[in-house]
Amino acid sequence: MNEEEMEKAEFKLCGVTVENALLKEKQVVQAAEVAMKAHFGQKRRSGEDYIVHCIETARIVCALLGDPPKERKRIVLESVCAAVLHDVLDDTNCTLRELEMGLGGYGAEVGKLVTSVSKLSQTNQMLRRRRRARETHDKQRLQE
Repeated sequence: MNEEEMEKAEFKLCGVTVENALLKEKQVVQAAEVAMKAHFGQKRRSGEDYIVHCIETARIVCALLGDPPKERKRIVLESVCAAVLHDVLDDTNCTLRELEMGLGGYGAEVGKLVTSVSKLSQTNQMLRRRRRARETHDKQRLQE
């Protein structure tokens, strides 16, 4: 099979059919394997495996970033890997060190991105809790 035929062939990443060439890159496949192992047994409310959400997130990032020029490919791949791994530190027992070790030579940069996303997620969660508490307080005041 030549390169063009390989690009057109169906490719599944953790059971999810993907077409974007970035999602077929070795680094992204490796990140998906780390995420799949970390999220093993976790399900979404819909009942599907949690890893599907991770791959779908990476698909969105790929669509937003587009096909990168050669000089930007590394940072784009690191961003896609971070998208795949974005919930690993928050929702599993996997540590940052384990995540980085599972990714080899590019693990440190991806780890920094995942840590940043994790901090942002924690901030958003805290803001949502405050908003809900404020809404509950407002409702209680209206009932008085």
